[in-house]
Amino acid sequence: MVDDGTGCGTFKLASVTITNPGQNFTATPVLSLRGGSPTVAADVSGIALATAPNVSGGLTKKGAGTLTLSAASTYTGPTVINQGTLALGSGGSINASSMISIASNAAFDVSALATYALAQTLAAEGPGTATVLGGVMGNVTVDGKTVDLQDGVNIGTLALSGSLAVTGSTLRFDIGPDGTCDRIDVSDYVFPGGGINTIDLAPLSNLTSLAAGDYTLMTAGSGFDETFVLAQSTLTVGGTTYGLSLSSLPWTEVVTVTPLAVPEPAALWLAATALAATASWPRRRSQRSSAAPGSTGAIASPGPIQAA
Repeated sequence: MVDDGTGCGTFKLASVTITNPGQNFTATPVLSLRGGSPTVAADVSGIALATAPNVSGGLTKKGAGTLTLSAASTYTGPTVINQGTLALGSGGSINASSMISIASNAAFDVSALATYALAQTLAAEGPGTATVLGGVMGNVTVDGKTVDLQDGVNIGTLALSGSLAVTGSTLRFDIGPDGTCDRIDVSDYVFPGGGINTIDLAPLSNLTSLAAGDYTLMTAGSGFDETFVLAQSTLTVGGTTYGLSLSSLPWTEVVTVTPLAVPEPAALWLAATALAATASWPRRRSQRSSAAPGSTGAIASPGPIQAA
């Protein structure tokens, strides 16, 4: 650990290596970085996990400050940003991490990179807004990965500062009551990446019905130039089935929810009766056509036999 020379009591860590704690270790190793103000700024070159082959670990960011990873980190477990900001420096990466989870009101800052390519599932769950900070000239690219906002409980928003390019990926949203749903807000542009991009919808676990109408899934400040398809054409909530249709408008991606009509029992009975009558008509017609021309179709009985 060295003083960064600013005279503000801040330090820079060249690297952090977390080793295998051994057998029967019950507590998670914790590295606490504290400064002289409520907002803590820390710069760590990289985080490496030196563990046994069958042990993997991750990184959980807590506290209101910013933690910057300025070199490649090799840990393979999840990256969880519970509070504050986790930033990647110009040489930083967490590509080996199994997933990235951003809590409400926390941020993942990749603005130091010209382009950040998502290498794992990105999850943003909770009732608030999770943020990915991209640069003014930078993009976030999602190629064959999943951006998951579904938690079955809360409606939340993932805000991306910068632009987004999506290629052959899946975006997962919760849908809630009264026209509410999870949403992705992109401040700049949604670029075409190619491939089929799928939107997957799921109702909140406590829903008993859906409101008919439009639900805004995505917004883009500079517009869309990408195509999405729905993973499902209907949703069933509380015993009612709803039809789904997707519309790409200049600055929004909208799904329209429409309840599908269910025939009344009387209407079903009338339809069944009409179908049965229609089915019997060809049989009656066939019986009439088998009789001799000019006859009534009846078989005449012989008259009495008279003796001479």
